[in-house]
Amino acid sequence: MIESTHRRFEEIHINKLKKAAGLGTYPKPLLLQKIYYDILSSGKDQTGVVNYIQSWNAASQDIDHWPEIKFVTAHLLYDCAVNVARWIGVGKSDMNKFSTFHFDTTKRNTHNTSEIWEGVSDEMKEAVAQVFVNELAFIDRIEKNNCSSFMVYE
Repeated sequence: MIESTHRRFEEIHINKLKKAAGLGTYPKPLLLQKIYYDILSSGKDQTGVVNYIQSWNAASQDIDHWPEIKFVTAHLLYDCAVNVARWIGVGKSDMNKFSTFHFDTTKRNTHNTSEIWEGVSDEMKEAVAQVFVNELAFIDRIEKNNCSSFMVYE
């Protein structure tokens, strides 16, 4: 999750999560290795990801107030943009903005994965993974129980 977020948005999204968790922000430029060193030296998440997942988990315990949630892939989000926009309440006058969206694999920000992991040892990767063990189990439970869905509305 951290690698993907860092690869796609560099420090922007990580800093949003980090700030929301009361952990401050990272300076630019942010190397993945810096994130891992912070997590390892503190022994806990320094990105705000755990706080984000825990807040969703806490909210999920209040069944009477569950909002309708859709989990989508980027491909579905783009190719079904009009339907998703309608579902979230976009008005008819603004709907045409979404009709031109489509998933374009040529615009993917691809990196050589060896560059992403450069300087990060296997031991460090494993230690960082241990910090997120509970949250990964939560996500795994959601997926195994088929709690995620996407409905396409026509």
